[in-house]
Amino acid sequence: MPNIPDMAKAFSIAFFDFDPGETFSYNIDVDINAGGSISGSRLIGAKVYFDFDNGTRSEGFLRAVPGRPTASTFVTERVIETGVPEPATWALMIAGFGLAGSAVRRARSRALAV
Repeated sequence: MPNIPDMAKAFSIAFFDFDPGETFSYNIDVDINAGGSISGSRLIGAKVYFDFDNGTRSEGFLRAVPGRPTASTFVTERVIETGVPEPATWALMIAGFGLAGSAVRRARSRALAV
């Protein structure tokens, strides 16, 4: 189970297989000297996101679990696809840079000829 240290802004957990209905647990170190802890109920409403290896991000929040006073569950608000640009996009970008470079070269040669 991962432990999250004081002053941490975020934490990361790597899943090697993730099936619907699976759960995971974590500890957050609130104050190491006081021995405090945070239960799922204290995280209700917290914004959470998961980044997947394929470039997808799932954003949402934690909601109370009925009948489980110390538990919370993740609710997805939106899924963002942030995949790699397609080859046609790269080709257009490279062609655009080439045309811009040609225009600059022509402008320089005209300025030198004058």
